[in-house]
Amino acid sequence: MEKRDSIHLDLIGDISFRPIFIVGLHRSGTTLLYNMLAESGHFNVVTTYHVLGYDGILDDFVNRRGAEARQKLQNRLDKAGARDRAYDGAHVTPDLPEEYGFAIAVNDRPHLVPDNFARFLELCKKVQYTSGPDKLLLLKNPWDISTFAFIKKSLPQSRFVFIHRHPMWVLNSQIRGLRSSLEKRNSYMALIAPWYDKLFRAPQLLEGAKSMLSPHAVQKALGEPLETALQYFLRHIGSVPATDYFSVRYEDLCQSPDAWMTRLLDFLELPIAPNRSYAHLVERRSPPLLPEASATFQSMRSRLEPYLLQYGYGADIHPSAPAK
Repeated sequence: MEKRDSIHLDLIGDISFRPIFIVGLHRSGTTLLYNMLAESGHFNVVTTYHVLGYDGILDDFVNRRGAEARQKLQNRLDKAGARDRAYDGAHVTPDLPEEYGFAIAVNDRPHLVPDNFARFLELCKKVQYTSGPDKLLLLKNPWDISTFAFIKKSLPQSRFVFIHRHPMWVLNSQIRGLRSSLEKRNSYMALIAPWYDKLFRAPQLLEGAKSMLSPHAVQKALGEPLETALQYFLRHIGSVPATDYFSVRYEDLCQSPDAWMTRLLDFLELPIAPNRSYAHLVERRSPPLLPEASATFQSMRSRLEPYLLQYGYGADIHPSAPAK
């Protein structure tokens, strides 16, 4: 079946964009930061519509069917019972800011790599052409934590916002979030992530995935990938000029959202609305620390010491800031 956008691709051949990548571990606060920046109104963002309607973005725009297409998608979401997002409970609409990895995944892998770089560029140009060519393009995909050096080399004009969170609390949130998403099928995730839908169609695969999150298996399933990602970060942060990135801790962002947004927008040389507040986006929850999250962190703590020291995470940090 021919993709509807195929006859319109010449429209985006010369489209340029200035990408801002939000980079951080899964459950480190990337979604909160993405929502804050999106709400500022200064950015074009990838949305649920762009992910699920990818092959018709240009056709809808050219034929002025954008509103109709979004309504059809909303009807599809309603029919599927897709009301909220599994990992953070966000209310689902066609215009929900979403991770671009869902639109470029190859073999169920959402990492940005050479194999899907052409599709990534096409996505960016589609969003920029149809959303507003004068705005910066804001992109978020937690898998970038292990590929940002490749991104910077491939897109020299790119800039990054790195968000950090104490690794112990990242693990705690990852364990809780993944267990919740596997306990009950989430209709929205089943639509945008084919690999997730496959799990619930194959009981043995689902049970296998659940077993990887059992207390004795968390170290290998989540602890080792987290450690690998942070070691990659420390090795490659030098590949990004200091003038091209901004760093913020999740704990600080939650504590003083408006002050940090002012600093971030100033870094990006964007105007700051004096009466705008982002505090309402911070959801205050403090789930207890799981023993397996603490134990996994303690087992690799010495190896993470350079990262912990660099970003001010003391020996016994128990942040009072909201924890997802």
